[in-house]
Formats: sequence, C-alpha cells, structure tokens
Amino acid sequence: MDDRCEELGEAYRRNGRAGDAEDPMNPTAPSDVRSVEDFWSTEIAGASGFDGAEVRRYPWHQDYTTAEYLALLGTHSACLVLGAPERERLLGDIAAAIDARGGGFRMTYVTVLCLARAS
Repeated sequence: MDDRCEELGEAYRRNGRAGDAEDPMNPTAPSDVRSVEDFWSTEIAGASGFDGAEVRRYPWHQDYTTAEYLALLGTHSACLVLGAPERERLLGDIAAAIDARGGGFRMTYVTVLCLARAS
C-alpha cells in the first residue's frame, strides 16, 4: 500500500481533522522536515558552549495492519482528546480506508538528529 494513502487523508477530512498540525499521524497535516533541520541548526548556533551543529535525517518506514495502526492511534493525544463518538467515527473511517487498500500500508517517518560539539 502507498505511504500515507489518499484514503487515510480523506478519512481525516470527513471527520473535520484535515490539516491538524498537532497530530503527527494525520497525513493531511503539514510536514516540513527542512524547517525542523533549520530550527535545530539555528538553536545550536545561538547556544553558548556549542559549535559545529550538524543535522542528520534518517528516513525509515514501518508497515502497519489495520489493527496495529488503530492501536497506535489510540495512544496519541490527538485521538485521546476526542469525545468517544468522534473518536469511534474517525477510527472507523481510518479502518475502512486501510481495509479498502488490502488491510495494511507503509508509513514513512524521518528521524532528525542534531549533533553539536562542546566548545
């Protein structure tokens, strides 16, 4: 299954969750790894006692079944803060989207590591 399939995004949109920047699992949320890299480089450059900031990106992926992904979503505050009816409707739509694509998908993540040397 394609990474961050359109059907997942549609499930979030149908439930009024499109573009929710507070939800890292929402495929419609803005994601700008470059700004994270720039942020950390700037922070380290401005911190006394450190120099030579180096930001590295480590892309990786995780395959999920419907049940695995729903279990993961159930641990995220963006899902936990929803009322029970809203949460059940969102998770039901997400489950249907994943099941419609064969019952699983691959999610790509990027881990950002910032290294700096004590000066």
